[in-house]
Parts: sequence; structure tokens; C-alpha cells
Amino acid sequence: MEERTLLALMVFSSLVVLTETITQKHAIEIYSLRVNCRVTSRFAHTVITSKIINRANESREATFEVELPKTAFITNFSMSIDGKLYPGIIKEKASAQKEYDTAVSQGQSAGLVKITGRKLEQFHVSVSIAAASKVTFELAYEELLKRQLGLFEVLIKVRPQQLVKHFQIDVHIFEPQGIRFLETDSTFMTNELNEALTKVQNETKAHILFKPTVDQQKVNPELDETLLNGDFLVRYDVKQVATAGESKVEVIQENIQKAVNGKYALFCLGFGFDVSYNFLEKMALSNGGIARRIYENSDAALQLQGFYQEVATPILMKIEMQYPDNAVEGLTKNNFKLFFEGSEIVVSGKISNELDLLPVEIKAQSHTSDLTLKEEANVKEKEQVFQSRSYIFGNFIERLWAYLTIQQLLEKSISAQEEQQKALEARALELSLQYGFVTPLTSMVVTKPTGQQQAELANKPTEADNEKPSSFPVGAKEHPALVSQLPKENTDGQAEPSVLLLSDPEQGLSVTGKHGDKINQFVQFEITYVNPAVQINVSVDEIVLSHDNKNIRLSWTESATSAVQG
Repeated sequence: MEERTLLALMVFSSLVVLTETITQKHAIEIYSLRVNCRVTSRFAHTVITSKIINRANESREATFEVELPKTAFITNFSMSIDGKLYPGIIKEKASAQKEYDTAVSQGQSAGLVKITGRKLEQFHVSVSIAAASKVTFELAYEELLKRQLGLFEVLIKVRPQQLVKHFQIDVHIFEPQGIRFLETDSTFMTNELNEALTKVQNETKAHILFKPTVDQQKVNPELDETLLNGDFLVRYDVKQVATAGESKVEVIQENIQKAVNGKYALFCLGFGFDVSYNFLEKMALSNGGIARRIYENSDAALQLQGFYQEVATPILMKIEMQYPDNAVEGLTKNNFKLFFEGSEIVVSGKISNELDLLPVEIKAQSHTSDLTLKEEANVKEKEQVFQSRSYIFGNFIERLWAYLTIQQLLEKSISAQEEQQKALEARALELSLQYGFVTPLTSMVVTKPTGQQQAELANKPTEADNEKPSSFPVGAKEHPALVSQLPKENTDGQAEPSVLLLSDPEQGLSVTGKHGDKINQFVQFEITYVNPAVQINVSVDEIVLSHDNKNIRLSWTESATSAVQG
């Protein structure tokens, strides 16, 4: 008879990951991981390339997992397995979904992108590769950096989970206005790792290179564990140019618009996930403000404080940027309710080829008077500035315009009437497909080698998608038996009393969740082993281990072990 040691406090942490942790520790090796980020006039283009080899003597699963900013649009993904390329193809969402449904009609799959935090999304894909085979993953995304509290920030998540022979983060910044301030920060930096960081800066350009050796990556010389686990940040700023009782949402929105009457900006805060974020965002955008979700964590007060700092100091209001007739076309939003201290206004459009000088008149109101500012830009000089190809990616100005236009079309569609909403979304879809952006209206179809799951979708999650999920998605790493569904309502609007979260007949293991008054909240878990016959009940008050008609009760401040025969 074998003995099984049961430690109640360890059950949940080891339940899913225990089966693969030891046997696959070094079989899949990331031998190269490179992050290349080029920022030109606030528009950032980031490419992450991971090269992996299977050093086992059998097929293994290689995983590529990246966290990227919510504000970014994925523009490309590809896998190359032993020299054969498997590209991702961006399509209209309905068309991509149809293709995906057809390809996986004999099985189930999960979306490749999901929201993982307040500011982040996670891209995740796995593929099986043969012994000694290599795979190269490459993901590209673009975003317009937003100036907040006087700074632009480039955030790169670093989590290789192993030592990497060739690891490199390469950031190039080109700001024609001039770079006033530059700093790097990290949540994992040590004195040794700091030696692998170099910064070069002149008036308009900056280059940050982080290239640690394997020895520098180690927690200590005796352990093959990596220090690289956290955030790598680049913050900078540019030189500034000095210049002389109702319940119906429709009725609520109408009442607010009447009360605001175009004189004020409305900022909406939603606490937690039991709110209609779509409605809050619609109210805010239609009244010149923004919406923000406040997460129900211990730092909720700090979140409120941070939001207040962003909007507490409006410098100008009713800002309008006017250009001569027939001088520009395809102009993005050029009038704004408010301009806050430490922020920035960006307007983009196409200039007539005949223009040598582009005049602009800026009208605004301060708290004391009306302002009119007149500026003039030399088109030829600006063209020459962007000739330095080493700091510029492709037709970045046109892509910046497309990115900004798509975002603003989607924002306008939120508060538009149905007919106008369709027209706005149609234009946003057209641009998304033309410029290859994964947006809420498009999806990227990712194909895999024959014999494996033939298609997966990369969608762009929205903040509204992050509310009260009806079920948990099944991740690529999870066993088919580990499928958990949240409690569903019955015909009386009440949740079912308990839900089977995990069932593994082969191991004789099951986990059941019981909920309280709230449908999306579990208050007790019941873990059952068949052989030996053991039951563990975990609640908010205590942990109870039952075996042989005996109960062992533990509080959350205690720990104990119990050996049983079986």
C-alpha cells in the first residue's frame, strides 16, 4: 500500500501544474528572445521574437506568451517551424469566426488574446514540435504612446521563466521636437543586470539596449533560475515649444446631456465588474470626458488618486485646431473639450502635395480669456527630418494616422445612433483590414501544422468584455478535463447551488464549488479523492479534512500534514 501525503493548503496551488513541472523543466529551451521597439513621434512599433528548440527525444509543446498594452493593436504574428512559415491572416471578424468554427468543428479551442490586468492583454499560443526541432515565434504590435503626468512610457513585460542564451531588449526613440528627459526602470534590476544596460542619447534620439549574459540573469551562480521576471520601463518626455433617479439608460443619458449642456466634461468611474462599462463609456465620450474602471483591490484609493491627478488640472478648454480649406484631408479629431496639464493633443491628416508651408490656427479658452495661436510648419524641412531610416519603421506617419482614426471611429460609434454606428464601424473595419490591425472589428486567424489544432483566433478584447464572464475560457495549457463553468441562473434568477469545476476519473479526483448570495462568487470548495477516500472542504472560515469518519479542522493560520493509506 502506498502512502499519500495530503497538505490542504497546497492542493489548489499544485492541482493543475503538478503533472508537467518536473518532467518538462528543460526540454523546451528558449535560446533566443529579442524585443525590438522603435518609437517615432510617440508612435511605437514593437516586435517580439522568440526562438525555441525541443531538446527532448520526443514531441513536446512549445508555448509563446506575451503581455502587451491594452491600447496596442496587433499587426502581425507568425510561426516558423523547421523553416516552414505559418503566418497569421487578419480578416473581418465574422469571416474569421466562420473559418475558425469550420476548422475546429471536431474540437474546442480558446481565443489567443485575453485581458490579464488593468493595462494589459495576454497573447498565448502553443504548438507541438518534434524532437530536436526548432520554432520561431514573432509578434508585432503598434500603439500611440499617451502622455500622462508629463511623461511617455514604454512598458515591456519580461517573463522568460528560464535562462536565455541570447536575450535582448532594444529600444530606439526618435522625437524631432527634442528629448527633454529619459529614464529606465525595472522591477527586477540588480547591480549585475544594470551592467548589461546601456543608454545613448542626443538631442532628438535615444537608444536603450539591455543585453544580459546568462550568468547575469541568474538568481545566484549555483541555481539555473532567472532574475528576469517583471516590468522593463522606458520613460521620456519631449521638449515643449513655448507659445504666446431614473432607471432607463437612454433617459439617464438624455438627462445628463441636458444638464451638462456642452459646458462641462463628464468623467465616469465604474467600481468593479458589476457595472455596465459600455454605458459609462458612452456617457463619458458623448460629454467630452473619459470612463475608467476602478478595480476592487486594496489599492482602489490609489487608483482614484492617480485618475484625479490626470484630470485635476485643466489648462485650456474648447480647443480647436483649424487648417486652410483644401490644405488637408482625412483629418482626425481636431476639437477637444479640455486640455490637461501633463497631457498632449495629437492631430493627424494628409497634407496637399502642393504645400510648402502648413499654417494652423489654434483657438482655445483659458480660465481668464480666449486665446488664438497661429503657427506654421515647413513641410520640406519636416520631410528631411524623417529620412533617418534606422529610427523609423516603414510608413509610420500613415500608420499613426490609421491607428488614431480607427480608435476615434470606434469611440464615436459607442455613443452614435444605430445607422451612424454602422457607418462608423464599416469605415473602421475598412481601415483595420487595409493597414493590418487586429481591432474589435477584426480577428487574426493563426494556422498550425497538419495534425494539430488547425486554427485559432486572435481577437482584440474590450474593457466591456471584462465583465461578469459566463464561463472561464479554456487555456491552451489546460487538460481537457479541467473545464470550469461559473454558476448559471435557473428560471427563478437564482444560481445553481454547486458546480463541478474539475473531474479527473483516472486519478479519482474531483472539485466542486459552492456559491453564496452572489452568482459569480464561490464561498466553499469541496475536493474529493476516491482512493484513499478523503474529502477536503475549504471555506472562508476553515479547512476540514475528512477520512475514516474523522474530521481534522484547521484555521487559515494553521498548517498540518496527514498521511493516510490507500
